[in-house]
Amino acid sequence: MLKKYFIFLFVVIIEIIIQLDISYTQPYIYYSKVKDGSPTNADIYRIDIQSGDSVLFMPNMGSISTLVWNGDQTLLFVRSRSHLYVFELNNKNKRHHLTNDIFNNLCIFDAEKINKVFITYESRGGEEVKTVVINRTTCEVSDTIKMFSPIDNLCFSDDEKTIYRSVSDSTGFIFESIDAISYSIIQDRKRCGTLGSFAFVPGIDDAKKDKVLLSYEVIPGFLYQKYVLCNPDLGITYQPISFPMRSRGYLTYNTKYVILEQVNWDATLVNLEYRPGNVCVFDAISGQLITQLSLPPEGKILFFKNYPDIIFYYLPNERRSIKIDISELANIKVFNPTFAYAGSAAFILTINGKNFTSGSIVNWNGVAKATTYMSDSVLHANILASDIAVLDSPLVTVKSADGLTESNGMRFYVKQQPVISGCIVKLVSSTGIKLTGGTLQYYDGSWKDAVNNNDGTFFINTTKTSLSLRMTYEYGTQTKSNVSISSDTVVFQTVNAKVQLQNSNGITMDTGSVQYYAGAWRVFGTTVNGTASKELLPNNYSFRMTYAYASNDKKQDLNTNPTVIFQTVNTTVQLQNSQGNLIDEGLVKYYSGAWREFGTTVNGTASKELLPNNYSFRMTYEYASNDKKQDLNTNPTVVFQTVNAAVQLQNSQGTLIDQGTVQYYSGAWRT
Repeated sequence: MLKKYFIFLFVVIIEIIIQLDISYTQPYIYYSKVKDGSPTNADIYRIDIQSGDSVLFMPNMGSISTLVWNGDQTLLFVRSRSHLYVFELNNKNKRHHLTNDIFNNLCIFDAEKINKVFITYESRGGEEVKTVVINRTTCEVSDTIKMFSPIDNLCFSDDEKTIYRSVSDSTGFIFESIDAISYSIIQDRKRCGTLGSFAFVPGIDDAKKDKVLLSYEVIPGFLYQKYVLCNPDLGITYQPISFPMRSRGYLTYNTKYVILEQVNWDATLVNLEYRPGNVCVFDAISGQLITQLSLPPEGKILFFKNYPDIIFYYLPNERRSIKIDISELANIKVFNPTFAYAGSAAFILTINGKNFTSGSIVNWNGVAKATTYMSDSVLHANILASDIAVLDSPLVTVKSADGLTESNGMRFYVKQQPVISGCIVKLVSSTGIKLTGGTLQYYDGSWKDAVNNNDGTFFINTTKTSLSLRMTYEYGTQTKSNVSISSDTVVFQTVNAKVQLQNSNGITMDTGSVQYYAGAWRVFGTTVNGTASKELLPNNYSFRMTYAYASNDKKQDLNTNPTVIFQTVNTTVQLQNSQGNLIDEGLVKYYSGAWREFGTTVNGTASKELLPNNYSFRMTYEYASNDKKQDLNTNPTVVFQTVNAAVQLQNSQGTLIDQGTVQYYSGAWRT
């Protein structure tokens, strides 16, 4: 997880588009472009992200690998090979050389109030982390220290006289205090909260003013993150925010909002990150969702000091940005009525909130309803009788006319007329057969156990008109909220979850070992005729298929589709000679936990069905071996090619002569 404070880092290969993560800047970004195809000579350009206009800013800057600037964009830091320079942006001709041993990971920590800039980086070879401290006014180096490591877990106090560094402590959010003037460690630690049962330390995603945004994975490796806003000065935390996917967190400059951006991780390592454009905006203090943004993929979230409530979503390939003013986004406060009884007639739903427009559309569980704009704080939506025909709790949101933004959601409850006589609940299979082995709880002030009749039915003796019910079966749990209580039987029904293993032609195959995740990895079964089956409550599970010593994971919602398919690819390993002709015989292995037999080339080729992972392959030919790593998702054909090795015997005049007997060594001397 990336965690940077105050500034972003931009690495130039041929042409760099600055990727601002969290930085105090004006509405400009900088990028470097090589001249005449020569990587040793580059120009620096500046883009106005609102207009998209690009102008030449600094010509002929030599070889550039990194551009970084400070908080108020008065200083531009340029890395050229192992050298680091700082330019005064108000005086482009004034350059200062800071160091000549930079290796990687440059971060800038700008402290305006104490007139310092801390430049932290890995020194040559990456052996250690160094920090160069300069005077913001003169750009002269005042100190070089070696105490900030790792480089991405630092933040400042509000007065910038104290540097906070997150430290390892499995019991809570702990910050070590360092004097920003003397660089000595202060003998007190700021504790801002507890982690509960989560025994790993959160990292700093962003820090602005006197607040720090921390994040950590709730279940390591399961793409479910939690964010906590802390104030180390006061030693307090605010309402945590849960986010059910891998993401990156940002704070706006006024610290009013937390921005969470979905970031998909490509396990094949082809592209380390992919941003689908799904962004959520939360109130930083209450943790309440304000809006959801559906933006074009692979854009960059930018913030600027002079625009504290605005998200600039920059699209590098198009050189344009989408401007989103958070203070002007639609937000639902309340609606009337808040519920209806199932089977009632159509009605008008009144939505009260703010920032509605004439193009606002009310969505009912994602379906647009006929909407009438009354004012910027009132909308009317036509709800049909078919919308409330059955018990339900549809989510009501307000979407913008362009579809880019969607407000916070509130539940409307479709209830049944109350009949109070207790309730029978049963658990049945996908074919309607009652299942034993389940447990049921109901919420009545607290979660309580229902009476288990041990025949697949449960009894709840209550005077409540509605209850929330929780069924647990085979380690999976399904909760039904606000269930109307009557003498009628409430049913929890499993689905017949099927996990298939198919080869590259779509034909089922054996033998695959299947697990599913419900609190821990559980045994699902082994494929028989290519399929393993199990009755499960209809939830979103992660499944794991193990075949030929390798495993693939897949997450699937059984409500949507109870059949989970894993498919292998026909992996072909070829041995070619120097002219590209197939040759024999080569012995092939692949690595999955250990080196495994793949086969021997026949007519230059060996084939095997494998799960689409990233493997290492080994070809042995003429007593020698070569290894190659390849992602089968990208290309299932692995090619090893020999070279035509020629050994010459020349006399002292360079003329070829005979007869020399030649051997080569590969484990032993070979003819």
